[in-house]
Amino acid sequence: MYKKQCKEGEEWVESYTKDDGTYVHGFCRKITRNERFSRANNEPHSVHLIGMGNFKSMPVRDLEPGMVIVYNWGGTGVVKSISPNKSGKTMDLVVVENGKDYKVRKGSFTQIVAYKKKE
Repeated sequence: MYKKQCKEGEEWVESYTKDDGTYVHGFCRKITRNERFSRANNEPHSVHLIGMGNFKSMPVRDLEPGMVIVYNWGGTGVVKSISPNKSGKTMDLVVVENGKDYKVRKGSFTQIVAYKKKE
């Protein structure tokens, strides 16, 4: 496959076939700020939270109901439900924060800090 010359701050993603059988051509993908930071510090999948420091992170697509999400300055929320949208590029979350339900849409590859709630 022809490999396109990517611009600075981008990386090449090889062609692949999705689970539903559709073919995706290779493309240049922008490297996010968090990925650049993680690669520079040799820390795969880490996010710097303001006021708290560096933490291991995971993609949104790996979240499960009941997991706790940590935000900047130490705020937290519990994942009530998670569902992918039609294309699978984004995920719709219902997060409980301070007793209120919030609907949130995040990219499925977005890195966030989360952990399983201990019972």
